[in-house]
Amino acid sequence: MASDLRVALRLLWKDKAFTITAAATLALCIGANTALFSVVRTVLLRPLPFPHSERILLMANAYPGAGVDIGGNSGAADYYDRLRETSVFEEQAMYNSTDVSVDENGTPTRVRLMNVTPSFFRLLQIPPRLGRTFTEAEGEIGNEKKVVLSYALWQSQFGGDASAVGRDLRIDGAPYTVVGVMPAGFRFINSDVMLWRALAFTPERRQQRHSNNWRNIGRLKPGATLAQAQAQIDALNAANLDRFPQYKQLLINARFHTVVQPLQDNLVRGVKTTLYLMWGGALFVLLIGCLNVANLVLVRSRARIKELATRLALGAGRWRVARQLMAESVALTLVSAAIGLAVGYGALRIIATLNVQELPRGEEIAIDGVVVLFTIGAAAAIGVLLGLIPVAAAVRELPRAARRRSGIRSARRAHGVGQPAGVALRRSPRAGRVHRRGAAAAARAARRDRRRRNRHDSIRRQPQRQRHPRRGLQDESRRIGDLAESGRRLARLLRGDAREARARPLLRRA
Repeated sequence: MASDLRVALRLLWKDKAFTITAAATLALCIGANTALFSVVRTVLLRPLPFPHSERILLMANAYPGAGVDIGGNSGAADYYDRLRETSVFEEQAMYNSTDVSVDENGTPTRVRLMNVTPSFFRLLQIPPRLGRTFTEAEGEIGNEKKVVLSYALWQSQFGGDASAVGRDLRIDGAPYTVVGVMPAGFRFINSDVMLWRALAFTPERRQQRHSNNWRNIGRLKPGATLAQAQAQIDALNAANLDRFPQYKQLLINARFHTVVQPLQDNLVRGVKTTLYLMWGGALFVLLIGCLNVANLVLVRSRARIKELATRLALGAGRWRVARQLMAESVALTLVSAAIGLAVGYGALRIIATLNVQELPRGEEIAIDGVVVLFTIGAAAAIGVLLGLIPVAAAVRELPRAARRRSGIRSARRAHGVGQPAGVALRRSPRAGRVHRRGAAAAARAARRDRRRRNRHDSIRRQPQRQRHPRRGLQDESRRIGDLAESGRRLARLLRGDAREARARPLLRRA
């Protein structure tokens, strides 16, 4: 196979016009698909970077009758109701984000902060790099002045000093104690979140219903299902309608319900359709590019039929020829894939300048091993499909070409039989007269044939009624027999049987 690829690369290099045109077309199409597949895989297909992230669900209140469809938020009262009444979750948490001013060394910095309940980090199952995360006691009013730093903020504000744990950090002018530092690369939804603050609800806030300012997530217990979680939440909402009759009619009119769905599905809800349409468009462009290259391959394969027929005539097997044609197509597409990866990388660099961070997990978009394997696999598949075109053309055309080449070889072998006879006749003094008489007879026959053809042309006979100029040589096997007979008569002539040779012409006439 390696030798086939080497030969294929040499042939492609020899045919530079075809190679450059086809490779450039495929590289652009493959590069566009590589870039968009990287985006689709990172945003839509790759699981969230947490253990068993498929079990993390979001519970979102919806009021379609009031014009509020699936938003994603819940209230504090809903959170505590769900903690008490549901049994399918092993952990639940609440969070929201806000911008704050951080000051540790006298220079205020505006950063993004996420308020989280103490169960937040336990739900995600990500341990801190330094220190600890929040305790349940720090989720109560009076004990909530605690923060956990991101790795980036730890480096920028504390220079990566391990003694940062236990020190104070001023947030909007109020002191908070640093209790831990998260590992590098840890992020949850928003990559610009720099620290997490313990969230504590007052008793009044815990009683406020349908004040949807937070997001409620939960991790399913092993073996629990999404349908079970949805059923328990629906039962809880129905019970609350009877528990709080003052809200019942209002909620019925608003068609209030809670949607339980995987967290990742909710995050990509607004961009999923758009990204799939964009990727579908790129695949359509790739299809058009493949069709254009297929036309080039078809033209090139037809132009090489004589070359391939010659290879068959020289002893190459059909499988060997087909394998070589397939190797050329695969080599072409693999070279195009290598160029396409570079094109895709450049496209991602351009996309990065277009606020890609607004996409969910947009900062994670990159060409990784999976994307490279996808590109190479797609290129190999395209190469195999394109390779079938010249193989099919060869299967259809080579038998006819081989028969033509075989006929030429047969005629040449027959000519090889008669040529020594002519040489011997010219060298024999006694047979020279026979040779000259035969040549004169052949010349007279040729003149008669020319006159006959001219006469036929003058009376405009139909072509199919014209007699073939080689009246006695219409069949290839007969020509071979005539020449073989000439050789036998020559042998008799050289043995002294000149009388019989003079009595009969060299070639029979029809």
